[in-house]
Amino acid sequence: MLDLYPSLAHQNIILMYQGAMSQTALTTMAKRLRQVEENYLLSKRLFAIMIELGQNINHYSQKREFSVADRREVGYGMFIVQKTPTHYIFTAANKIKIDKIKKMKSHCEHINSLNSKELRAFYRLQRRAIRYDGHYGGNIGFIEMVRKSNNPLQTKFTISDVDKELAFFSIQVTMNRNLNNS
Repeated sequence: MLDLYPSLAHQNIILMYQGAMSQTALTTMAKRLRQVEENYLLSKRLFAIMIELGQNINHYSQKREFSVADRREVGYGMFIVQKTPTHYIFTAANKIKIDKIKKMKSHCEHINSLNSKELRAFYRLQRRAIRYDGHYGGNIGFIEMVRKSNNPLQTKFTISDVDKELAFFSIQVTMNRNLNNS
């Protein structure tokens, strides 16, 4: 573990968590994020991105763990925030079923292809859409992250070597520290 610390320190990691994505975990991470960013508007955007990523893990991760604080099973995943001189970089990862890859990939590619006006219209359309069973929210989390960060989503799907029905899904969102450049 001590050998790992120097390599992580050079990657500008300000927050790293792996485990059950409970409400308590999200609250603790939010407090940490507020400690490192003084700009109120930027802090609000960072908070929104963090919550969306955390809720994605909580609701959709195939690996589940019981949260004593939440008194229910919650999603298990990994969450990292890096702070560079010019950006904040959020990375979240969790296991998903392989049959979800095609739809998620298509959804992310579509969102990334939209300009800000089209993104706003798509957001409104999704908010009004009828939700289907097993789906939380209005299918707007990825849209919100692109709107808040003004940057495309970077996603990666890696098929598990252990369980061929699962894939490791990772998503990265980059937020400019200077809001005038976003």
